[in-house]
Amino acid sequence: MRGHEPFNKDIDANGRYIYTGETARKSAIVANTLQSKMVHQQIESLSCNSLLDLGCGDGTYTHEFLKFPNLKVVGLDPADKAIAYASQKYGDEDRLRFISSSIQELISSKKRFDLVVLRGVLHHCDDPEGVVYEASKVTNFILILEPNGLNPIMKIIEKLSPYHRAHSEKSFTKRRIASWLESADFELISYDLGILVPYFFPSKLIPLMVWLEPIIKRMPIIKKFLLGSQVLLAGKVARQIEE
Repeated sequence: MRGHEPFNKDIDANGRYIYTGETARKSAIVANTLQSKMVHQQIESLSCNSLLDLGCGDGTYTHEFLKFPNLKVVGLDPADKAIAYASQKYGDEDRLRFISSSIQELISSKKRFDLVVLRGVLHHCDDPEGVVYEASKVTNFILILEPNGLNPIMKIIEKLSPYHRAHSEKSFTKRRIASWLESADFELISYDLGILVPYFFPSKLIPLMVWLEPIIKRMPIIKKFLLGSQVLLAGKVARQIEE
């Protein structure tokens, strides 16, 4: 990723990230709401007391994890202006805190979490495999959401859109992400693919896209290239936990 400055610039320009908050574009609100549902369904299958939202950005979706009773949540991001925004907006929550730091510093502190969430982070990173490996050092479970999918039109947008280029956006296959997890001695527990509504999309077409999604999910080949969000939950292999 070209550093965290593009994200700090988003805060300067919008007071938040462009795709978060109540004033975001309707399609972004719908897409993110559906993504949150996918992520939360996976968390419900685990017994977690502590969660690290790695690359938490402005904290909008970090705050949502408080829906889980007794879960203590830490949001970490190197974008200091995003963390300042998150801390100011959600600072009164006693089960939630935000840190402007790097994962390397967290590893050095020996702090551990029941679960690390990487929501929409890896596609901004120059070394996504390295980020997964670093995350593996502080937890036994990793949950990854990647939003860009394999839609050919989305691939063109990644190359041509000024926003996507400024934020170093790219996309990965399920197999590639799974290989990074395996290299970190994690094994895939579950996988989900969904969300037909793109972040930036005409509002009038959203109901149609929402209606079509469950139909497309029943079409194995088509859904692979039309649905945009992948969610992978992985756990450290048993021999590594024992060691």
